[in-house]
Amino acid sequence: MVLKRACLEDEGIKTADLPPGDPEAGFLVDNRETTREELEAATDKCTKQIGEPKISDLSESELRKRYDARISQYDCLTENGLVSGYPPSFDVFVSDYKRSGERILWEPTEGAATTERDGKLMGPTDVCPPSTKTW
Repeated sequence: MVLKRACLEDEGIKTADLPPGDPEAGFLVDNRETTREELEAATDKCTKQIGEPKISDLSESELRKRYDARISQYDCLTENGLVSGYPPSFDVFVSDYKRSGERILWEPTEGAATTERDGKLMGPTDVCPPSTKTW
């Protein structure tokens, strides 16, 4: 998701974080300055360059890498006061993934707050971006 968002932005498409508490993982596309054709062309180009992220049939080592990357982001979010509480254990992370039919992974930004810095509203991934190597 991170690479696709970066690719779209490289293609001139403006993006933004989802509102706090939105249950879907991902980002918003600001289409006020973009035509449907431009968005479709950029999306097609990025999908060809990056491909779709693998989500099903992840090995335990792949799940561990994704969990560790999410914990790093969660720690950053906690340090910046954007989330509170405790993240799921690795066992719960894996169990939830399997119960979802191997379609959903825990997102540290779920329920995270936004913050204002230097007069600019910033979402959780603006303050604590997810890993670009593993997600």
